[in-house]
Amino acid sequence: MSTKAWYEANREKALAGKKAWYEANREKIAAAKKAHYAAHREKALAGRKAYREANREKMLARDKAYRDANREKVLAYHKAWQKANPGKVAAYGKDYREANREKIAARNKAYVEANRETVVAYKKAYHEANRDKVLASCKAYREANPGKVAACDKAYREANFEKIAEVSRAYRKAHPEVQLASQWRFRLGLTASEELIHARTMWSMVRREIRK
Repeated sequence: MSTKAWYEANREKALAGKKAWYEANREKIAAAKKAHYAAHREKALAGRKAYREANREKMLARDKAYRDANREKVLAYHKAWQKANPGKVAAYGKDYREANREKIAARNKAYVEANRETVVAYKKAYHEANRDKVLASCKAYREANPGKVAACDKAYREANFEKIAEVSRAYRKAHPEVQLASQWRFRLGLTASEELIHARTMWSMVRREIRK
């Protein structure tokens, strides 16, 4: 009887024997595979890459099925790897952002438009909880990028002229003392003390109330 004929006649027995041998020699097999991979790393990587490219849809489906079935395990593995390799994570993130700048910007814009209320609420809560940190970060950025900041401010003013004017009018109406103080500071000059400016401002506000 040929080997092939024997195998077909004793398939289950052969598979059981093979499985038992693998389980009994698991460490030996793993060591041999590791040694072979180390000795033929480039060839193995090239072969793996070629196989994945030739079976892209199949590999994507298999990977997705595995992730879905082992979600917690996969997340824990990635978390541990990222913690152990912060430099690689930062470098990969930087490379990805630079190579996909427009794609990321479009994705972020779409998300903000679709979740505007959630984004606004999150930003508001974050600013309130980290006010000093946010102010320091903004100040540092403005000092390090005066040209970009000036260009951005100019573009915003030109695109929102009416809105800015309306907000300014509403603010001056709600806080007349601010405008009066600014006027007195201009009239009295740079050498005028804040106490004098404050006194003149209060005097002007009293006169306004009397004239009503």
